[in-house]
Amino acid sequence: MKVMKRNNRYFATLTFAVMGLFIFASCEKNTEDHKVTYIVKGLVRDFNVGVLDEKGDVAYFEKVDTNLWTYTFMGQSGDPFYIYLRYRDNVTFPAGFYVAVHIDGKAVQYTNNFDRSWGTNPDSTYPYQIIRQGVIPYY
Repeated sequence: MKVMKRNNRYFATLTFAVMGLFIFASCEKNTEDHKVTYIVKGLVRDFNVGVLDEKGDVAYFEKVDTNLWTYTFMGQSGDPFYIYLRYRDNVTFPAGFYVAVHIDGKAVQYTNNFDRSWGTNPDSTYPYQIIRQGVIPYY
């Protein structure tokens, strides 16, 4: 009787261990490529922008002078993204101002207003700042 109980315990433990291995093996993460696009639009005057590129390095662009700026790269699920923007114009949503990170055409981080203002400090050429960051999701 004791031998039978012990064998049942071993069998139950072995069964749960094998089931756990099958469940763990089936939980493989999706590492497909995703199109990441940084977008800045609606600014009248020049701005500075820094973004994290496909290598994980910061690409910095100074005195960008355009109404629509984009930067696109291919990244994998779990890769970080980051955009840092400094600009002059005190603009809000009605002006058509928009800063966003799109992944596969869908906005995952965006804003229509600044995160921080240094006000009228004469030493600050670009008194307004926006930072958006995150991780490419697993789909």
